[in-house]
Amino acid sequence: MSSKALLWSRIALCFISVAFLLLYTSQYSSYRMQYSKILQKYSESVVHSDGLAAQLRVMVERNERIERLMAEMRAKQSIVMKG
Repeated sequence: MSSKALLWSRIALCFISVAFLLLYTSQYSSYRMQYSKILQKYSESVVHSDGLAAQLRVMVERNERIERLMAEMRAKQSIVMKG
């Protein structure tokens, strides 16, 4: 292989290496941006789910209280109807 061909092959290899490095760097920064967005959405979802869980607990407690009151009212009404 002549020295001129060797020089051109090394230049081509350097060019390809630099292009690959630039592509890798841009993809990595894109990956990091997407990861940070997903992490932020996850954090917001966790906070939102905690709020929803608290609301669900309140609704379940209200439902249980209403069911107890309804059962008591039915019992009182059946006593009045029998008496």
